[in-house]
Amino acid sequence: MSAKENEFICLIKEWIHTITLRPLTPNKPYVITSSPEPYVNEQLESYSDSEIDYIYKIFNLLRLFKDGNIGFKEIFIKHSYSAYGLIDQNFNIKSVNENRNLADIKIFSLAPNEVSSCNDFLQKYCSKPYDFLKPCIDKFMWGMDLDTSTGFEQFASTLEMLLLNKNEQNKKEKLSKRVAVLLGTDSSNITSLYHKMKSFYKYRSESIHEGITNNINVLVYAELKEIVRSVLKKYLQICYTNLISKSHITWPSIKRSTITYLKNEVDLKSLLFI
Repeated sequence: MSAKENEFICLIKEWIHTITLRPLTPNKPYVITSSPEPYVNEQLESYSDSEIDYIYKIFNLLRLFKDGNIGFKEIFIKHSYSAYGLIDQNFNIKSVNENRNLADIKIFSLAPNEVSSCNDFLQKYCSKPYDFLKPCIDKFMWGMDLDTSTGFEQFASTLEMLLLNKNEQNKKEKLSKRVAVLLGTDSSNITSLYHKMKSFYKYRSESIHEGITNNINVLVYAELKEIVRSVLKKYLQICYTNLISKSHITWPSIKRSTITYLKNEVDLKSLLFI
């Protein structure tokens, strides 16, 4: 498949779910209108919202698992419900999203040996680990749907949400070191990541405060995107591991302990940042 081709897949789900109807009142007529009454309508919309949120979650996890253009174009939800032998109505909801389909020409695809690990990734992280990180994931996803310089800024902001405490000073230095020790595989790689992140944060500051974007090219954008993706995947694993032993643990607690660990690692590897 070439980069300019598109592939469309239609997914269909049929499900039966129960709603609560306004009870019949003796000797009082039940008025049937052409559309669901507000009490019913609220329940149908709530169910539709939960289904759409789930679809967003799965697509977001796919985009975290691997780079590439994947997203939905339209979601059609048709509710058919009956009650009391009198009511037989349909209620339709449509959600349209074209941003993902326009933002990236790189098609999302899985090699045969990636299918199993992708399914494991979805099943492993689709509940609380995802919910904990949802604000950070949403910002990252938004960044991928924007122009290069604005998306780059959102990627840096995502890292701040994950790796910095509120109102922390000297952000560039601390963020660069924490990314380096979190993702670095050896001393050389840690040092390289540290200097790269310092440059990236400088580009981000120039873009936000001075409107200078000439350093944010496609290559730099892609590099920072992969760094943020890797950090988010690390955090998903951290959340998952913590939840196994402490099911009631909270996101602030996980973030706090992770940052403390990274601070200690930075101190231990201080000679790599000279």
